[in-house]
Amino acid sequence: MVREFRKLQIRPNVRETIESIASHYGKYFTWRIEDGRIKTRARNNAISAAENRMGRFLLVYNGEYTPLECLSIYRNRDNIEKAFRMLKTDMDIFPMRVRKESTIRGMLFIFFISLIIRTALMRGMISSGLMKRYSLEKMLLELEKLHVVEDANGSMSELERTRKQKDILDALEKVSWW
Repeated sequence: MVREFRKLQIRPNVRETIESIASHYGKYFTWRIEDGRIKTRARNNAISAAENRMGRFLLVYNGEYTPLECLSIYRNRDNIEKAFRMLKTDMDIFPMRVRKESTIRGMLFIFFISLIIRTALMRGMISSGLMKRYSLEKMLLELEKLHVVEDANGSMSELERTRKQKDILDALEKVSWW
């Protein structure tokens, strides 16, 4: 930005030009016209105060990743943490009261599939706008009331949908799931 100021020719509207270039960064430096040139000076106290308000972190890793790959993996951890939080709180995965390893593996598989379905439903609700009207639990409770009847011939037929059920299903039909 300082280089841009130095390239400016001194004209009658130079003040407006400088202010438009500087916009909200103008509080971090001062400027004046001296000997036909624009002189700038950093306001170190303002810069230090802004730096102190900024969040910083140090990311240390050991592996064959480029810095961009490492940063991308770090940023994806938030999604993973949210998924585990959903497993622990919403789906009550813990405590598991089983002893056999095969049972634990089976339960974890079922919970994992449930998590995938739940996450896909939430994405569908967000993209269709249903999240503004319903929580996931409320929507599932409404859809739980759907009934299908099997007649003597073995054919299945759905009982009449309520208005809310019809609205939910119509909205979800418009979603691109994958």
